[in-house]
Amino acid sequence: MALAAFLTISFTACLNDDDEKYADYDDTAVTAFVLQQMNAFVHTTNSQGEDSVFKAYVDGTKVPIYIDQLNNKIYNVDSLPASTDIEHVLVALSTKNNCYAMWRSLTEDRLLYHSSEDSLDFSVPRELYVFTTSGKYYRKYDVVISKHKQEGDLFHWRGLGANPTFAALKGMRAAANEQTLFVAGTDGSNTTLYSSPANDGKTWQPIVTGLPQQAWQTLVVHQGKPHLADGGGNLYVVESNDNYASATMQTYSTGNVYRLLASDVAHLYGMNADGDLMRTATADSYQNWTTETLDDDRSLLPTQHISATHIALRTTDNSGRLVIVGNYNDGAFASDSTASIWSRLTGSADLSADNTWMRYTGQHATYSLPRMFNLCTVAYGEDILALGGQPIAPAKTPALKGFFRSIDGGISWKQDTRISLPQKMNSSKTVFALTVDANNYIWLFCGESGEIWRGRLNRMAWTEHQKEFR
Repeated sequence: MALAAFLTISFTACLNDDDEKYADYDDTAVTAFVLQQMNAFVHTTNSQGEDSVFKAYVDGTKVPIYIDQLNNKIYNVDSLPASTDIEHVLVALSTKNNCYAMWRSLTEDRLLYHSSEDSLDFSVPRELYVFTTSGKYYRKYDVVISKHKQEGDLFHWRGLGANPTFAALKGMRAAANEQTLFVAGTDGSNTTLYSSPANDGKTWQPIVTGLPQQAWQTLVVHQGKPHLADGGGNLYVVESNDNYASATMQTYSTGNVYRLLASDVAHLYGMNADGDLMRTATADSYQNWTTETLDDDRSLLPTQHISATHIALRTTDNSGRLVIVGNYNDGAFASDSTASIWSRLTGSADLSADNTWMRYTGQHATYSLPRMFNLCTVAYGEDILALGGQPIAPAKTPALKGFFRSIDGGISWKQDTRISLPQKMNSSKTVFALTVDANNYIWLFCGESGEIWRGRLNRMAWTEHQKEFR
């Protein structure tokens, strides 16, 4: 303690000296900065609606800390969970040449000797000094340990009222591009495509009317434009330059491709009259399609309630994974209680050349996606979320029970404990639609009631920070 007191006095006096005392990296520096285990106090609500708090822990040793030697800054790029107690944090640090490290006090104009056994308050930015062994020179670091202001896995729904037009639809499907939301729906005779600005969601206008009844099932946004097919070899592409306040529609012949299924940014995917999975041969051609290669019999492809997601791969540039989910024809594979799921890699030439579609099979019942009416899937971050309606026997999962979540590209599924459906939601068990906009809001459109709901996980609004410096 005597040594610490001496260092506190002498080094504080050193800082008040008018002469330049700053040291360079060869003299002294912080070479390692590691947070230790931290407490977290998590608020929860039980089934009776009562609030409670339990103590958890955050392993600080797994939190990357960046030491910017050029600008003398120490910080965590990924903010800690909002529940983390950062007012009582133990820190283990190392210095070059085994130099002394001291913290500027938050209450007095003096420095305090660093100890890995004394907790530090990081609720405000801190100043860390490392002195040469002589005590004459130092480097000062600004240290910021940040945590989120919101709990990342909290989800909030907002009701946007009811749309009477949507309430009357016999089937609907939703999609979105950067600025606009789309809903394709049928009144039982014809399909109409509706649009609304993504920052609105309350005001909807019909932009294409009079399409064949079954066209609503084929809505796919490809390269920012809504695409639909009529089941007779015709493809409709909707274009607009004014946020779809007005729109034009172009019609193309696809040969015998009667249904659209998905888009991987560069290509469209569909199904022909023979049940083959097809892909546009080039990005700018709707007339030329090639037959895709499957690792199993094509009779096992989904034929109804089909939904698709495309998620970029972090491991390979300009590549992604396309996953198609749906159900077999009524009565086919009657003993199967799980959905039909297929996947392929997309993107770079190395991955997509002669790429084969894989059928996901053999999932344990606990981790499978049940066979449900009107399966809807959306990409949400790196996950896939699925919502299903009325169960199709022998599946027994209650309709609209909640979201299923896959974190491994559609191989396994579990009930998503983060996101519950709106408590006051009123919807048909067979007619509803789901999409995600460019700001990571999930949109839910309800048949029979016409209700529109919008919600987002807190973490999906957070900015992605730079983690690499070259």
